[in-house]
Amino acid sequence: MVGLLETASVMLTHAQRRVEAASQNVANMTTPGYKRQVSFSETLTDLRDGYPGSQRLSSYVDGAPGKQVNSGNPSDIYISGPGYFAVADGERVLLTRQGQFVRAADGRLRTAAGQALQAVDGGDLVLKPGAFEIAADGTVTQGAVPVGRIAIVDLPTGARLVENGGTISAEGGAEATPVAAQVRQGAYESSNVSTGEEMVTMMEALRRAESAQRLVNVYDELMGRALSAFGQS
Repeated sequence: MVGLLETASVMLTHAQRRVEAASQNVANMTTPGYKRQVSFSETLTDLRDGYPGSQRLSSYVDGAPGKQVNSGNPSDIYISGPGYFAVADGERVLLTRQGQFVRAADGRLRTAAGQALQAVDGGDLVLKPGAFEIAADGTVTQGAVPVGRIAIVDLPTGARLVENGGTISAEGGAEATPVAAQVRQGAYESSNVSTGEEMVTMMEALRRAESAQRLVNVYDELMGRALSAFGQS
C-alpha cells in the first residue's frame, strides 16, 4: 500500500511542475521572442536489467517562432526563419530572438536587459548619429555607407534548448555557428505562447492532481479497514 502514496506523491509533484511551467509561459506571453517551456513525463530505464523503471518530469524549450509584429520602429529587428541574435552581456555572448532593441547613447543597439547586439566581426554593432537602414541580409548602412552586419547564429540541429531570462542556450554547451538569415527592420517576434495550449496543460495537471487525491483516499480507506481488522482480532 505504500506504493499508492509514492505514486500519488509523484503525480502531485508532476502536476505542480506542469502548472509552474504553464504559469511562467502565461506570464511571458507578451515578452518579445520568449520561447515557451514544455513539460513531459520521461520513463527512466533500470540500468541493472534494462527494463523501464520510474518516471520523472522533464522539460524542453519550444523553439517554434512567434508571430511577426510590425512596429515601424527602426531599432526593432525580426529574424525570418531559424537563427538567433548574438548579444553580449559583459564577456559572455548570449543568443536571443528578442528583437526589440533600444539605441543607446553610445550608438549600440541594446536589449531591455542592456545586452549589446553583435556584428559578424565579433564586436558590438556601433552606429553613428543619424538614421540607419538594415538590409535583408543584416547589413546596416548609414548614408549609403555600410557600418556593419548583424550576426545571426544558430544551434546544431536537434540541440535541446534551454531558456534563461530571455536568452537561449543548448543543453550540454553546444556552440552556435553563423548562418545566412533574412531579417526585417521595423518588426519584432512575439512570444510563441498560446493561451489555449497553456489552459489545456493546466486542466490536465488539475486532473492528475485529482487522481492523486483519489489514490490517497483509497490508501486511507484501506488503512482504516486494516486497523479495524487488527483491532477485532
